[in-house]
Amino acid sequence: MKIDREMYRQRFATQAQEMAAKHPELREAVAAENWQAAEAIASRLLLEKPKEFWNLLKLQQVFRSDRNPSFREILKVIFGFLPGVAKREQLAGEHFERYLSTSPADATKARELRHVFHAFVLDGELRQLIEQGEFAKVRSFDAGLYQAIKTVGQKE
Repeated sequence: MKIDREMYRQRFATQAQEMAAKHPELREAVAAENWQAAEAIASRLLLEKPKEFWNLLKLQQVFRSDRNPSFREILKVIFGFLPGVAKREQLAGEHFERYLSTSPADATKARELRHVFHAFVLDGELRQLIEQGEFAKVRSFDAGLYQAIKTVGQKE
């Protein structure tokens, strides 16, 4: 199964790189990192063709980690701008770092903020409990998260 996915992924990557070599508009869009144009051109040139029937759903299944990546992210992986498809935890970490840099958060509570942020972003059930204010149920799910929420306080 894994070997099939790897072969399928490599075959699509090879075809995409060949198309970039043949079509200067795709090559220039990738070189300029104009991903909107690259995405449009690559989808026109590669997807839904009768010889190799590539489509977004199949590519998402092949490149998936713990989430379905976008076509743009798949192109970035193929052309070497990303090492691989990021996992949900990695994306949440990046967004948390952006949040810390743009908000006036208390630096002494960064660890607790991270815990609350990750739980809120990654776990839909916990997010719903926090939004509804059902902290007793949050405590039964994750006592550490409950303690982090208490430490962070209502302001943040």
